[in-house]
Amino acid sequence: RAKNNLIPPKRLAILYGVDEAKDFTAIGYHLLTMLTKYAELKSDSAVLDVGCGTGLMAVALTSYLKNGSYEGFDTIPAGIKWCQNNISERFPNFHFQVADIYNESYNPRGKIKSKDYSFPFENSTFDVVILRSIFTHLRPKEVEHYLSQIGRVMKNGGTCFITYHI
Repeated sequence: RAKNNLIPPKRLAILYGVDEAKDFTAIGYHLLTMLTKYAELKSDSAVLDVGCGTGLMAVALTSYLKNGSYEGFDTIPAGIKWCQNNISERFPNFHFQVADIYNESYNPRGKIKSKDYSFPFENSTFDVVILRSIFTHLRPKEVEHYLSQIGRVMKNGGTCFITYHI
C-alpha cells in the first residue's frame, strides 16, 4: 500500500480541522520538522500524542520513528479506530486508544471529566509529549491537571511540544 493510503477519509479528517489530503500531509511534515528542531525528537524517541485525532502526527512520524515508539489517545472513537486499522496494522510500534473523556462536542457520552483523567501510562515513559491545540478546548483547572499528567509521564529531560489555536 502506498503512503498516501494513510490519509483518513474527509469525513474524519474534517473533525480535526483538516479538509484536504495535501493539507493533512503538509501539516504533519511541517510539525515533524518543528519537533526535530525544537523538541529534540530522535528516531528512537518514545512519543505521546495527546489528542492524536486521525493520526496527522502519527503518519508523519511513521517514516521517522524507526527505533522509537508512538502512543496516541483521543476522545473520538471513529478516529482511533481508523488509526488502529490503517496505521497500527502497518507500523506495530504505533498504538492508539480511546480516552473516554467527556466533551460536549466530540464525546458527549464520555464518562470521565478532563480534570480527572489520568493518562494511561507509567511514570517517566516518554521523551516527547505532543499536544496540538488541546489546551484551546480546556478550562484553566483542566490545563493544570493535564500539565501535571504530562510531567508525570515525561522522562526527566523530556520535551513537551504544545500548539495553540488563538
